[in-house]
Amino acid sequence: APRQPLPAVKAAGAPPLLVIGTVNDPATPYASARVLARTLATGRLLTWRGEGHTAYPKTPCVTAAVNAYLVSLKVPRAGASCSARG
Repeated sequence: APRQPLPAVKAAGAPPLLVIGTVNDPATPYASARVLARTLATGRLLTWRGEGHTAYPKTPCVTAAVNAYLVSLKVPRAGASCSARG
């Protein structure tokens, strides 16, 4: 079937939006997470330098960042990343 691109979404006026990208995700390319975070007016990318699909709750670093976001809308600093083990 032909591809159906999603419409552009900016989310202007939204609170901070946490986007998590996994460097070695076989299902969701990391490059797409980077584009999404840049596209969103308030997007903030957290990079997980791990393997597999989805990062939460695989490491304490990712878990703490997501929990802080869900509880208080606190986003990590720009350029933040978590190692595969931490």
